[in-house]
Amino acid sequence: MFTARLADFVCSTQPSGIPDEVIRRVGMALIDTVGVALAGSGEPVVDVALRQAAAFGGRGEATVLGYDVKLAAPDAAFVNSIAAHILDFDDSLPTLRGHPSGPVLAAALAAASLSKASGREFLASYALAVETGGKLGRVLGHGHYFRGWHTTATVSVFTSAAAAGRILGLDPPKMRIAFGFAAASAAGLLKSFGTMAKSWQVGRAAHNGFLAAWLASQGATASDAVFDGADGFFGTYSMGDGKPAEEIAEGIGFDWEILQPGISFKRWPCCYGAHRAIGGVLQMVQEHDIRPEEVESIDIGFGPNGDRALRSRRPKTGLEAKFSFEYPVAAAIIDRAVGFDSFTDARVNRPQAQRLIHATRRVQFEGEGVFTAHVGYNDVTIRTRRGDFFKRVSQTPGSPTWPMSPEEMRAKFLDCAGMVQDAGSAQQLASALAGIAQADDVAAVFASQTKSWRKSPHHR
Repeated sequence: MFTARLADFVCSTQPSGIPDEVIRRVGMALIDTVGVALAGSGEPVVDVALRQAAAFGGRGEATVLGYDVKLAAPDAAFVNSIAAHILDFDDSLPTLRGHPSGPVLAAALAAASLSKASGREFLASYALAVETGGKLGRVLGHGHYFRGWHTTATVSVFTSAAAAGRILGLDPPKMRIAFGFAAASAAGLLKSFGTMAKSWQVGRAAHNGFLAAWLASQGATASDAVFDGADGFFGTYSMGDGKPAEEIAEGIGFDWEILQPGISFKRWPCCYGAHRAIGGVLQMVQEHDIRPEEVESIDIGFGPNGDRALRSRRPKTGLEAKFSFEYPVAAAIIDRAVGFDSFTDARVNRPQAQRLIHATRRVQFEGEGVFTAHVGYNDVTIRTRRGDFFKRVSQTPGSPTWPMSPEEMRAKFLDCAGMVQDAGSAQQLASALAGIAQADDVAAVFASQTKSWRKSPHHR
């Protein structure tokens, strides 16, 4: 059955049995996610999460990224996962239809504070957890997301349990129990997009996934076949359009999601569904020297459901703007760049930005199949006083078909890390993460960095 096969894969696969290229790409994901979490650690929702931990939690030994403070492991998993997701700058996996790394890193790092993990074992746990997410996503299908579930939250409670459980040393029977506990708290809605609750539910996935693994390690009981049967997770949460669980189970350990379709890394801190349009507009602005004052209207063409995640058509806040076509395109035209500073409330409410937002129209074209941030294309038409300009964008920036270069990845990390530490410390951290496979104790690697991070105002 699927539950037993997945648990055996997560617990029994040796690091030597994981392809070198998988480990290399997971290493890239680790560095990218740490950077994004450091950048996100200063956001208001993270401050609220730290306040919650101070009020209701306790001290512990788990590192909080961006802060010189230690929290109890589940609280640290919660805070770190929020920080990794709040900017919407974290990586993406097509078969998960969501963001794999934030909760996995958060849960794995929390577990490593309780059970010493080498860099080699940490990367293996990370890889196996991401694979878990891709396989679950294939069985769930697109209908789960279209029904209104936030897959990054609903599935990541299982990937977090896998990552933490592997590091805590669970055997396959106990991993099945961990999955059973994880299913008891699989939740998260698309309705939360554009609010703090979106990252909150992803933080809760890491928190609950870690606890699921810990409970299993303590002998607690839950369903040991939670993915199987009509009343299991798939039977309850899937809309029936995914691949058969038996078929996907056969590919576990052979068809690696990290290699195909591969992880995508974001160039800009906003919903990935807008990135094709952003990339196309930035090219058009450069090619035709388009000025914002001459733009009369903008059409963004997309396939069926291609704008499902882009819920905000007339954004007024930075968080709302991250989930729109209209504002990132406007920012690309006005500033000829999109970055952290693009998504402040003040920037979104610039008169010129609001004019272009209202001048942008979404045009859905006919098409068969499913259109996502990874699949399909966008047609962009910019009408100006000089004439009309058109571009069809069929590749997604940051994806394996339009990848970021190693130099761009490093620059992104240093830019993110530089928001909480000086350039020298950021460079030192980048080097430590690049060599983490040789580390004897991953928790110690992260603990060694905390003195260069800020103090928590809620922990004395």
